[in-house]
Amino acid sequence: MTVEQNGYYVIALRARQNLRSGAVSSRRLTINGEVPFREAENLSFSYSSDWQTAYLGSEDGPYL
Repeated sequence: MTVEQNGYYVIALRARQNLRSGAVSSRRLTINGEVPFREAENLSFSYSSDWQTAYLGSEDGPYL
């Protein structure tokens, strides 16, 4: 994906972990080959037969 304009963006992921009921799938987010912030090192997705939209953030709001 090419970003047309510099700035802050809310990162949303589309994910589905539908192979093992009760299991969690973990992934690492990289941008240009680098992990952009500590929380992107270990992203977890719970089992669901449906696609999920996950916005990266915390109780304080989205990561920008």
